[in-house]
Amino acid sequence: MPSTDSLVMFEEPDRLRQPILIMAFSGWNDAAESATTAARFLGQAWPSRPLASIDPEDFYHFGLSRPYVRYKPESPSEREIVWPSTDFSVSRVPSVDRDLIVGVAIEPHLKWRTYCGAVLALARRARVSLVLTLGALLAEVPHTRPVKLAGSAPDPELAAVLGLRPSRYEGPTGIIGVLGTLCREAGMPAASLWANVPQGSPRVGAAGARPPGHGGRPLGPRRGHAAVRRQPERGCGTEREDRRVREDARAEAARGRGAEP
Repeated sequence: MPSTDSLVMFEEPDRLRQPILIMAFSGWNDAAESATTAARFLGQAWPSRPLASIDPEDFYHFGLSRPYVRYKPESPSEREIVWPSTDFSVSRVPSVDRDLIVGVAIEPHLKWRTYCGAVLALARRARVSLVLTLGALLAEVPHTRPVKLAGSAPDPELAAVLGLRPSRYEGPTGIIGVLGTLCREAGMPAASLWANVPQGSPRVGAAGARPPGHGGRPLGPRRGHAAVRRQPERGCGTEREDRRVREDARAEAARGRGAEP
């Protein structure tokens, strides 16, 4: 796997308790923004602090995922550029014996193997016990019932331990599928959890929108470093793309196959 110098550590991940790395990517793997919203929620559920970041320069086409300009919080006249980076936070969960690392990003456009190499470099330095990716796909499921989840793991032995059925999906893949496969090749335990989102669902990250089956509980405001702002992406959410995703979901359901690995 290509080496990378794009990983920036804000602190050394020492004394973490068998941490789990949870990642979600907006774009192709994130129907109705369900996966990234869930990851952000986990990053805010417990006190957290910045751990690391992946520099975006080599991995994004800035004409597709544009940076944005804003005024600095401490200055009403000075502006700054915010780039579409990958930010990781770490939380200590008092009720369990593991720590939690959460990473949220836009799906990169370029050099996926190098990008995944940076993620694996972080996982090794933090002695991560499991890399868990979150995804969401449009499916023919009712919005009045709890969200149906499907899980998979690229390693058959790990899938058996976690009680997951091996995925039989074949077809186009996203960064989640690539990361899972490269984790297996590197000997890093990895699994993926996918939510089946009703067609026509609003973006759960939008103002006033709530994820299906959440019981009416508010998601709460985004705050802190874990709240990565969404960037507009060309080609995402168009009618043609939505129709293609729906057709893929129907075809996959007809074949009786599980979630993408």
